[in-house]
Amino acid sequence: MSDEQLKNSLKNRYIFQDSDIFTHGRDYFQIAQLAYNSKEFKPYPILTLLALAIEHFFKSLDTENKTQRSNHPNNDEPFLILPTYRQIQTNNKNGHDLYSLFDYFSKKDSELYQYINNQYSNQFGRDPRTLLERNRKLFEHTRYAYENAENHNHLTDLQELYKLTEFLYQTIEDLFKQNY
Repeated sequence: MSDEQLKNSLKNRYIFQDSDIFTHGRDYFQIAQLAYNSKEFKPYPILTLLALAIEHFFKSLDTENKTQRSNHPNNDEPFLILPTYRQIQTNNKNGHDLYSLFDYFSKKDSELYQYINNQYSNQFGRDPRTLLERNRKLFEHTRYAYENAENHNHLTDLQELYKLTEFLYQTIEDLFKQNY
């Protein structure tokens, strides 16, 4: 299957995927973009926001709508119970571990895994798994930067993590877009 055929197959599969989790990740990324391009550059908050964005992007690819329906008390017609928030749940239960969140798709959706891996490798000339493995605990290591000596290792990967997050944002957003 060509890259274009694979992309179209994935778009058809993910076109109706609930994108609320993706949108939340996009918001984290957009704030990270502002901070990254700011004169007041603060690397640790940027790393934390990038970690949250990557996590949400991966989790957005396997979601389930848990919003409840119930019968109307007067006529037994189903109606939507409006929760105080939409109940969207991800099936990817790998917490904040960025490598495991991505590796989950090697078994769950090998075509998606292959597509993301190949597109990143073609664009940047390296395997995203290496970066994700090295930064698998990025969120845990940067959320309390003053507590963890290991967080300094992530500073050397800041630019590459930014590019990975931007790549994931563009790639996954493209999969969620409708074919016109």
